[in-house]
Amino acid sequence: MRSKLILLIIATLCSSAIYGQASDERTFALVHVQTAERLNEIAFTIRTTATMMETATNDALKTITARGTADQISLAEWLVKEMDGPPLAARPCSPTGGRVFSLPRGGESVGLFCFDQDISLERFLAMIVQIRTVTKLQYTYSFDPSRALVLRGSASQIAAAQRLIEAWIHP
Repeated sequence: MRSKLILLIIATLCSSAIYGQASDERTFALVHVQTAERLNEIAFTIRTTATMMETATNDALKTITARGTADQISLAEWLVKEMDGPPLAARPCSPTGGRVFSLPRGGESVGLFCFDQDISLERFLAMIVQIRTVTKLQYTYSFDPSRALVLRGSASQIAAAQRLIEAWIHP
């Protein structure tokens, strides 16, 4: 019985060393967020895009606290910098020149694309359906009010999505 317990402890320690990395925690103070809804939208994007299980928001302080690996925290920091600013439409960002973050490990990338406010919601959603269908991207997040699109996948999937976006914008 004692040897089984020792083996179980060793297996647990080895599996955490193999599958897990050290956990970091970071609190991001957002400057331009005006509503709790927008704060939660950014937190949701961080949680799902960075595949973080632990995020928390403080509406009063306009903060997001995230716990994860160094790579996850790095992606969360990039997303906060990209999404907490003047409205995306007011910043120099074009759908054909989206911003891309390359994850340090795993060969994946995250792309952020923003669109003019004059694109209709129907056209925006139809484009997203086509992007998901053609590229087979699992992680696609859209924000209707700001017409922003966040994608996570391989570099080739992000590049294919960018070509589709260009075809939609400049038929």
